[in-house]
Amino acid sequence: MMRGEYRRGNTSIMALCLKPVNPVSFPLGVIQIPEGGKGVFLGWDSGHGAQVDVDAVSSRHAQLVFNSEGGLELNDCESSNGTFVNNVRIRKHELVEGDVVMLASAAFNVVEFDRQEVSDSSSTKSIPLPSSSETGRPEPTAPQPFVSAPAGPSEAEVAARAEISALKASAEVINAELRATKRDLAEATDRESRTRSQLDSTRQELLQKERDIAALTYEVSQRDGNLDHLQASADQMGDELAQLKIAHSETSNALELKSSALMVAMQRADSADSSRAALFAQTNAFLERLEDDWKAWIGTRPIEADESGDEVDVVFARTEKVAEAIRSELDLIEPIWHEYGDGVQNELQRRCSNLEDERLDLERRKNEQLSLHQQSTEDLEEIRAKVDNEVRRAQSLSRKGTEVAIPERFESMVIANDREQEIFRLLIERIDELDGLVESYSKSKKYRDIYLDLTAFQDNLSIVLSENGVTPFFVEKGTMLTPKLRKEVQILVKKGWGTKEFMEQPFRRGEVKEVVRHGYRVAEGEHFEILRKVEVLVREVGD
Repeated sequence: MMRGEYRRGNTSIMALCLKPVNPVSFPLGVIQIPEGGKGVFLGWDSGHGAQVDVDAVSSRHAQLVFNSEGGLELNDCESSNGTFVNNVRIRKHELVEGDVVMLASAAFNVVEFDRQEVSDSSSTKSIPLPSSSETGRPEPTAPQPFVSAPAGPSEAEVAARAEISALKASAEVINAELRATKRDLAEATDRESRTRSQLDSTRQELLQKERDIAALTYEVSQRDGNLDHLQASADQMGDELAQLKIAHSETSNALELKSSALMVAMQRADSADSSRAALFAQTNAFLERLEDDWKAWIGTRPIEADESGDEVDVVFARTEKVAEAIRSELDLIEPIWHEYGDGVQNELQRRCSNLEDERLDLERRKNEQLSLHQQSTEDLEEIRAKVDNEVRRAQSLSRKGTEVAIPERFESMVIANDREQEIFRLLIERIDELDGLVESYSKSKKYRDIYLDLTAFQDNLSIVLSENGVTPFFVEKGTMLTPKLRKEVQILVKKGWGTKEFMEQPFRRGEVKEVVRHGYRVAEGEHFEILRKVEVLVREVGD
């Protein structure tokens, strides 16, 4: 058991001690610390303090010292396996009762211990572990003696005992030194083996690094060769690239030429599309004319073509169908033509000559009508001027109170009005004649120009009548005739069955069955003159 005390004169006080948990052979007695010393070292080296003979404990494992307040501190001396208090590794710790101290694997309990008064030593001063009164804990009231002096030993015994103690101390020191030497030798052997192992490992690493350096050197040489090869390849690729650039330039020039040719071709294609569209329109028009000319023989569209494809293909298919139909008709006509062809040709020439004479006659009549229209227009303008003069003169005479000349003037005005009405009636007759001509030429494409001229001339005559106040009037079909309509309606009857000629009949009651021609009148409102009555066919009431 290791313990420490603190003396105050010749009186001992309660002290703390370290009690082994598993008792082993530790030196007993008071731990003497030289006066002015730095404390007590704990370890397996007995020459430096209290010996703890455990292999895991270092030679100087820990140190017990007093702090400035008189408390006992346990300091770790950088031991290999550590110093623990209450299972906590410490560097410095003040001990109190109840603590558990671990020096590596050696365990001690911190407990209280009592001592007696002892005589002072002449050369050393005992320094125990601090008492509980010094650390703030209550001191025991009855301290017990720790050591008592032996009674009356002889000087020889004292000397022998002293020599034996010295020899034991020397033996213990020698044993401690021997154990220390063994430990140092074992540690040195371990260090040497570790050093040799490290040296072997270092040699192996050095050899491996030399092999790696050799491999890297070989790889560098290989890569240098590859680099030269790559440089040669790069030079060759540069030459090929230059040739490719030249070829690309030539290809670009050729491509530009082809692009220009393609643009020209596209323009030609557009022009061809336009020509194709125009040709298609002409072909379609020709097909329609062909169908119209032969519709009396083959019908309007004798065979329907498949119209699900392109419109050009549809037109050509229709043309082919019409051509087949015409050929079939011509095959039927051909024998007749061989037999009667000469007579038919002469008859056609005669009819063509007659039609040409009719055309010339129509041209002549057209010119005559134009001349008549011009003359009628001039006469109408002259009549208007005379009427205006007569009206102004009659108005001036009326304002002056002259009565003699007025009837003659008005008589001349009536004559002028009758003349104007005759001109209007003549124009109306010409319009009716033109109606018949227009109707006869409307179905012929050969005389379409004449038809258009006659229609334009007829429209001009209608405009002249309209400008002079002449307007058409009508009677609706189904109208019941009354005496009020006597002046406006002329009843007609057909001259015979199947004829288009009519003759006039006296006015009678009846229902309008058909309007033959509409009427014309001049002026509007209540004062108007009938130029031509509405000509109607009637149905007797009760029919």
